[in-house]
Amino acid sequence: MPFDSDSMSKKEVGKRIDRIRVQRGFYSINQLAAGMRVVGIPISSSTIQNIVKGESYPGGRALIGLAMALGVTVDWILTGTNGFAAPVTTGMILDEELKLHGVEIPSDWGSGDTSEVLRRMIIDFIIEVVREIGGSGRANETE
Repeated sequence: MPFDSDSMSKKEVGKRIDRIRVQRGFYSINQLAAGMRVVGIPISSSTIQNIVKGESYPGGRALIGLAMALGVTVDWILTGTNGFAAPVTTGMILDEELKLHGVEIPSDWGSGDTSEVLRRMIIDFIIEVVREIGGSGRANETE
């Protein structure tokens, strides 16, 4: 396929990233940022938002992290061609969210038949409890 500069415009790159983001189950930019932390390339939500809006191109690190988290090739992000790879799983992202709130969970927790919806509900509850107790992992004692 010949080079098409229109397919590499900031807007087109942003649209492709946004479309695959939702298809892969990253329903918010923050979830995608968590997915990028999982693959070891942390990029801020605001940077990702600027890329998705077509305001800037992803830099080298961001481009690699987006490709890894979304399960696509760098070529696909830039041009829309040359395919897909295995994306980061929802479970990996949910575990990363818990770590951000100081909650460590066993590595085998939630494996097997646990549905992602139930797992998400449990994690949301745990995060809310952690926020209420001040993120220390211990309940406030009043004695």
